[in-house]
Amino acid sequence: MAAMVAPLLFTSGMCALTYQTVWLREFRLIFGASTAATAAVLAIFMGGIGIGSVVLGRRADSHTRPLAFYGQLELLIASSTALTPMVLGLVRSVYLHTGGSLVLGTLGATGVRLLAASLVLAIPAVAMGGTLPAAARAVVTRADAGRRKAAFVYGSNTLGAVAGALLSTFVLLEHFGNTGTLWLACSVNAFAAMTALVLSGRMSSAAPAVGEGETLAIPRESSWSAVDNRSVIGGQRAIIPSVVLAAAAVSGFAFFLMEIVWYRMLAPLLGGSVFTFGLILAAALLGIGVGGLVYTFLSPSRESPLKYLGLTFALEAVCLGVPLALGDRLALLALSLRPVALEGFHMTVMGWAAVSAIVVLPPALVAGYQFPLLLAALGRGRDQLGRHVGLAYAWNTAGAIAGSLAGGFGLMPLLSAPGAWRLVVVLLALTSAGIILVANRQAKAVSSVRGGIGFKGLQENAVGEGDPSQGRNARADELRGEWIPGIWEKYRAMVLDRGVHLIAFLFAGAACITVVSRGPTAVWRHSGIGVGRADVASRVSDNRLREYISFWRRTLVWERDGVESSVAVSAESALSFLVNGKNDGNARMDAGTAVMSGLLGAMLHPNPVRAFVIGLGTGSTAGWLGAVDSIERVDVAELEPSIVRVAKDCAAVNWNMPANPKIRVLVGDARELLAVARDRYDIIMSEPSNPYRAGIASLFTREFYQAVRHKLTSRGLFLQWIQTYEIQPLDVENVCSTLASVFPVVEVWYTRAGDLFFACALEPIEFDADRLRHRIVREPFRSALAAVWRVTDLEGFLAHYISSNEFAREIASSPDRILNTDDRTVMEFNCGRHVGRLVFLDAREWLERAARRGLDRPPVVNGAVDWSRLPDARATMFAVEGQPPSSVNEQDPGLVHRTNAKAEFVRNNLQAALAEWSAQTNAPADLLELLLVAESLADAGNEQALTYAEKLRQWQPIESDVVLARLRWRQRRFEDAVAALEKALEGYRSDPWPFPPLMYRALVLAESVSKESLNRELARRLHAALKEPFAVYLWDQVRLACRFNVALDSISPSLLKESIESFEPHVPWRRFFLEKRLLCYEFLGDSRAARARRDLELFDRTRSGDHGKSATE
Repeated sequence: MAAMVAPLLFTSGMCALTYQTVWLREFRLIFGASTAATAAVLAIFMGGIGIGSVVLGRRADSHTRPLAFYGQLELLIASSTALTPMVLGLVRSVYLHTGGSLVLGTLGATGVRLLAASLVLAIPAVAMGGTLPAAARAVVTRADAGRRKAAFVYGSNTLGAVAGALLSTFVLLEHFGNTGTLWLACSVNAFAAMTALVLSGRMSSAAPAVGEGETLAIPRESSWSAVDNRSVIGGQRAIIPSVVLAAAAVSGFAFFLMEIVWYRMLAPLLGGSVFTFGLILAAALLGIGVGGLVYTFLSPSRESPLKYLGLTFALEAVCLGVPLALGDRLALLALSLRPVALEGFHMTVMGWAAVSAIVVLPPALVAGYQFPLLLAALGRGRDQLGRHVGLAYAWNTAGAIAGSLAGGFGLMPLLSAPGAWRLVVVLLALTSAGIILVANRQAKAVSSVRGGIGFKGLQENAVGEGDPSQGRNARADELRGEWIPGIWEKYRAMVLDRGVHLIAFLFAGAACITVVSRGPTAVWRHSGIGVGRADVASRVSDNRLREYISFWRRTLVWERDGVESSVAVSAESALSFLVNGKNDGNARMDAGTAVMSGLLGAMLHPNPVRAFVIGLGTGSTAGWLGAVDSIERVDVAELEPSIVRVAKDCAAVNWNMPANPKIRVLVGDARELLAVARDRYDIIMSEPSNPYRAGIASLFTREFYQAVRHKLTSRGLFLQWIQTYEIQPLDVENVCSTLASVFPVVEVWYTRAGDLFFACALEPIEFDADRLRHRIVREPFRSALAAVWRVTDLEGFLAHYISSNEFAREIASSPDRILNTDDRTVMEFNCGRHVGRLVFLDAREWLERAARRGLDRPPVVNGAVDWSRLPDARATMFAVEGQPPSSVNEQDPGLVHRTNAKAEFVRNNLQAALAEWSAQTNAPADLLELLLVAESLADAGNEQALTYAEKLRQWQPIESDVVLARLRWRQRRFEDAVAALEKALEGYRSDPWPFPPLMYRALVLAESVSKESLNRELARRLHAALKEPFAVYLWDQVRLACRFNVALDSISPSLLKESIESFEPHVPWRRFFLEKRLLCYEFLGDSRAARARRDLELFDRTRSGDHGKSATE
């Protein structure tokens, strides 16, 4: 019987998980992608299942044909689920009409979401709750005292859910969309339901022995698992079920909370795409399913399951604690698997699966074994089976709801993800101890009754019918036969119980030890392993690996687990903020996009008044927009509240955005906030994270763009960011086509390497030359263009325009274009396959395609533009980002030399840059060319550098000082060089806008001046100039390294010690540094000398053990 029913349960589990996946995606489009919204939906879904399990579980007990009842429930699920797309449309309309969280607030919005989710999910969820009790009632027989067949169908159902998770994530959603996938699952579910009805009908026509249709009575003594003689044991009868149900609730709470923790903690290792989330879920379900099947073959048959239940909680705690204690070792394992990913997506998935299996599978397997053990602890055989399954399921679900809500409504920010992980480990260990104590008390009570039953029976049954002496002797013989084996059973059980109890306490104690371990650090959480940003070369040798670990721990400024994501700020080239392990923005290096994306709209719009920005980030976009005179208000949608702190840290690059009263930060899902906004906007700018990340792709769909269109004023502009890295050109063209299907005007701009912006409008964008020239010389446009694009005129600005609306229309007209829609977010899956891979769209090729068609220039009115300067301006545009143009007009030798000069300049080859520039006759026309000539002449020791340096000073005084310092260094005028460097470095502490490559060279120059001057006093002055961090921690690690080297030149142990301490405790793992550190500490008698010696000895031992892996340690 179980073998026939199991495939039905497998199918229903597969369909149910598919339903759940689709529903969550659909509700995310309505309520937003916030954790609170998802938690509310999950609470209703799980609550419905819990209610159904209680109500319908009792019904299953009384039903004469439980398999038919199961089929009816599945048919109800399939039919009601098929109608949910229509109900979701109604819910969307009602929810948006209420104003969402913007009007209702978090509490009010949560209440509306709960009601709306109930309307959609109530019928199918409640029906789902009754399927397992019905199926279990159909297969479990009286002889199955341990309810193993219930475990079999439970495991089969869960393994079906694994199939549903994998199929929907990797196949169905991408090709059939949400609705198609849902209806396909409904069809399969209906077929399974009809099969169950047919099978039940055939079985009812035969004479039932056990199983389906069985109504044989079971002796009352077997209603509970440890009930032998329990009627005589005080209050134990009420205690045991209560303990079991409480354990079920704890199990549900712990596992659902851990699912949220796993999603949060594994995202940095696996990438956080839709694929990795599906894989984590599949790993959890696989463990549960296999655990259920294991119980079928390895279950306690005679002894009370209660002590084994306690043991499973302890074992689960250990299985959760071990990966926590392994900490960064797991991250290094994931790093070692990255090269395998280059062999194809299937190998990437295998690497993800391996890491997921290590973390998730063991505790999930124990949890899967645990649930049927809960059923066995509540009763035996078929007696009240439906009720017991329903109760266990309901309490487990109640705990799951609590875990989901706790994780979604504040436990993460309160404890952090590792803290919540530790909490679950301790909770399971304590639960194990509590269950073991109750089981021990129960065992003692039962043993005392069994031990005394013979004497009590002799007394109570001494008199029988007929001859008293015959009755007395006969009964004594009978009880003696029961008593002697009972004594043996008592002591055998005592030994076994003590063994199980001891093992459980040992496991619980070991689990508690794991929570005091260091656990995951920045190496796991923020180094970008999952998105391919980590240095795979660090695996070459153990010493390089230690340097990698030390670097990430050293550069971490702060970290926090927010409501939605883990957020961290690191300092290397500048402050960078990392979200779930991915670098989502650098305060200075990403300024070309972060600053100009919003100002681009303000430049092009005739009179911008209101703006809406999606994504706060460093605050640069909103801050610079808020500095525009005509702008009255900037609304910023930010999902994660912790990002506000990032913006405060980056005040030096965002015009002190947090203090600007014109800027309003709205915490919530951007899609929801924009949909319920009452205002219309002149500028809407969307720069979310990458579209492969779960939930982000909904900001790239046609329906979202239609919502944006309705919120724009008649002459409003919508600016859509798109990456050009880790993405196929076809996907970028699909975004272009999707935009073109909504907006009449779509034009493309280049903001920085790796980024493009689509400028979309309802009317043709007017390029009024006079108006644009007027704005270029006014703030904040003047400073922004000069600082991040290195341009000062209209020609330089228009160079960043790379394709026209006509070009976008040509792309959209291609027959192989696929629109990204809410129902089918193709982009999400395509981009997810290329995370960390060398796949990209070259913006230079896009520009060349448009140029060949004559579609690379905007239509300009009211003034002239010197288009002959466009090739030079575009060469500057790419050179600023370290990219040479892909081709140059060979017919213009001067252009070739200027372009080559820029390419050499950004490669730090100043001599070659000067030679190329000198081969042509044009004067510098933009700030990059001006800096190129000034610094190259200074490097040659040519006094003419001062002429260009003075011209540069009106734009960027710090750059002028660096040029002067280089000139004086070449002239061996070290005192003057140091004075100029001191002035430049002091200014750099508050001004982040000098050209970053120039400032990097300035730090190297400081080392050279210190070393070559042979002047201790100059070295000490430079050491002092390098003491304080620069604005937004620009080049901070380079600064610290230069300061260390300058301290060596000063021959001052105290200054050297001060430089070394700036690296502690995560020092650079380089032999030269470790050796100088040891010598310094020993010379000064510092207590850290012993640690320094151990580190140096470890380095040398490790290097000798690397057997030539690396020759550059």
